[in-house]
Amino acid sequence: IMGSLWGSMMRSTLLTIILCFITLVVLFRSPLLGIGAMLPLLLALSWEFGTMRLAGWSLDVLTIGISALVIGLGIDYAVHITHRYLEERSRNPDKALVESLPKILPPVLMGFATTAGVFAILSLSRMPAMARFGLLTALVVTYALLVAFFVLPAFLIGYNNWRKAFLRKNRSES
Repeated sequence: IMGSLWGSMMRSTLLTIILCFITLVVLFRSPLLGIGAMLPLLLALSWEFGTMRLAGWSLDVLTIGISALVIGLGIDYAVHITHRYLEERSRNPDKALVESLPKILPPVLMGFATTAGVFAILSLSRMPAMARFGLLTALVVTYALLVAFFVLPAFLIGYNNWRKAFLRKNRSES
């Protein structure tokens, strides 16, 4: 049964990742920004399995769906950061992150606190499977938030530098 669950989970997670990536590429009109916005999720998902391994937990009926669930919950952080960055970049490319992060931090943190808090409460369950599900989901949502605020901005700075160099090169060739 677990082999069947593992295969099903991998297919649903892969399909969810592909659909999110396509959505992000369309939303941001850039495959590179789509990749950048997916980085927090991909790292958080890899940390999910690392956490399970470190805790000695195996997949069960509840934990098998955490990946797809967290993709849906965690993608918001990257979308908010990237979208706000693009808005600020149109005004001042060099200060886009400095301007955008303080503006989105409070609402994103409030959304995160409610989401992670609800799942963390499940960790108090007397049913071990439900407790693992709640704790692991809260942790992975936390991973997604942390990576979104620490890794994604570094990616966006690199993207901005690459974009400036690319535009400069194209102007000089014209």
